[in-house]
Amino acid sequence: MSGKWLNTYRAGMVPPLHRPDPRRHAMTKAAAVCSVLLGLGFGLPGTYGVWYFAREGQVWTFLGFPTYGDGPFTGWGVPTTTHRCS
Repeated sequence: MSGKWLNTYRAGMVPPLHRPDPRRHAMTKAAAVCSVLLGLGFGLPGTYGVWYFAREGQVWTFLGFPTYGDGPFTGWGVPTTTHRCS
């Protein structure tokens, strides 16, 4: 240990284990941006799909594909409701 850290260690303070890495800060920001984009990407269409089902009474079709339904619950006879969509 260098003299500076040795003196603080003797004073009862714990020396830092590592120096802050600027790349770690950038990775944390990138992860936050990805989380926001994923949240918007799945959240906005999901919200619209529930709103459409509540208004029209049928499942929203996106690019020719139904966004919900034809799963195991439909096969078991459980009806689609807005609570199950959200």
